Amino acid sequence: MVPMNPRNMGVNPVNPVTPVSPVKQSAQVNQAQRQDIRSFNDIFSRAVDQSERLKFSKHAEVRLNSRDVELTPDQLKRVEDGVRAAANKGVADSLVLVDGYALVVNTRSRTVITAMQSTESKIYTNIDGAVIV
Repeated sequence: MVPMNPRNMGVNPVNPVTPVSPVKQSAQVNQAQRQDIRSFNDIFSRAVDQSERLKFSKHAEVRLNSRDVELTPDQLKRVEDGVRAAANKGVADSLVLVDGYALVVNTRSRTVITAMQSTESKIYTNIDGAVIV
């Protein structure tokens, strides 16, 4: 039996591949991956922050303006915390009472549906939970 020689078969031999430094390649990949992870984390954090913020329906904005209700940043933070607590308990539509104001909030969409002075009404409908903050 004749040993196989690529030259005898009309096939060009394969040239050896020059090895690439795995350390450089690995460092480049790791740096790119870290950049991707940072970018993803930034995007994710911003998305979470935006989803945590309260939104106000047009109706709520009109009510707030017509009733001279102005919430301070501290009050808004407390309302957001109350809405988060209500959502964690499974409340879908919550009455949030904060410093003499009453807000009806859809906890799933984090949207204030209406707002008023808490002394304006003694009956609140279409809620399944209440939070005092």
